[in-house]
Amino acid sequence: MELPFANWLRELGDAVAALNITWFDLLAAFLILASFVAAALLFSRVIFRLLLRAARLSRSGLDDRIVAAARAPVIAYLILLGLYLAIAVPLALPPAVDDAVNRA
Repeated sequence: MELPFANWLRELGDAVAALNITWFDLLAAFLILASFVAAALLFSRVIFRLLLRAARLSRSGLDDRIVAAARAPVIAYLILLGLYLAIAVPLALPPAVDDAVNRA
């Protein structure tokens, strides 16, 4: 009995082999993505905590709300930038795939 996703895994393996991606390329992509996730965590836990502490020193509550509202978009931007660079830089995608990634 064959697993339901076995065919999909076989096709995925064939697609990766067709792109001529090595384990070193995958490792480099993983390290790029991991470094941006680490940067996002650093921003979330350290930088934004310092910004919130500085914003609380003012009389206005507006800067508190601005810093709190900016936290999620900055984290998402860092992770998406890391994902983009992890795909685009070490994998050296064919031009058609690179164009599709850049259009998205």
